[in-house]
Amino acid sequence: MGIYATPRIDNFAYAKRLWADTPPWREASTPSARPLALRRDKHITIRSDDAPDSPVYCRLYNTDCVTFHADGIVEIRGYPSKSTVDFIHNILSGYVRPLRLCDAYLVDGGRVVCGPDIAIRLPDTYKQPVEVGKADPFKFYSLDRKKVNALLKSLRWREFRTWALTAFDLLVDDTDDRARLYAAAEEAFPEIFGCPQFAPVWVWFDSISGSEWVAKIRKGIIRKNIATLRDVEELPYCEDEQEYRRKLRAHLKAT
Repeated sequence: MGIYATPRIDNFAYAKRLWADTPPWREASTPSARPLALRRDKHITIRSDDAPDSPVYCRLYNTDCVTFHADGIVEIRGYPSKSTVDFIHNILSGYVRPLRLCDAYLVDGGRVVCGPDIAIRLPDTYKQPVEVGKADPFKFYSLDRKKVNALLKSLRWREFRTWALTAFDLLVDDTDDRARLYAAAEEAFPEIFGCPQFAPVWVWFDSISGSEWVAKIRKGIIRKNIATLRDVEELPYCEDEQEYRRKLRAHLKAT
């Protein structure tokens, strides 16, 4: 695929020279658009004009994914696709690596900033770090364990769990018995099954075990009350990829 033939570009001067040295396609309707990878790949282009300070646009299909400016600023405009991830990574390899289809970017092997659109300044030498000029803050959700425990306690969860596991083990594995189990649970634990905001989704899987049934009920309770059980944390960036992935796992559980 032509994306993998895309060159690495270290700065505005090189991007401008690359555009100037690349002949356009014959009879092209837009001479400013020139091939950035293989000449047959007309969806991968580099665009600019003869003005010395005009930006250089590295475009994939109809999106200017990477834009180099004369003042050293590089704008990155991500899009949630594998081809866009590879395109940005090839051009800025060593400086920026997209994560989760451009939801975030690992900058210079260090901190992680929120995507999909950011602006950076590339260093003059390899010993200098990449500067992040623009990036939205991360907004991570996480479950508040104290709130979860307080909710479960108010629903007599421990008592219900013991009752449910015992009752489930006594059943014959058929639909009628499970229907009677739900009816008995509704009568014994109206806190859980009687209120719409707490009532879990019924489970009818033939091969489900008692512990799996209880776990699904617990998950359903938390899901229906997720808005009141989670906290939000805003961060300008994550210190490293490990911190980002740890917070992301908690975020996905809370959303």
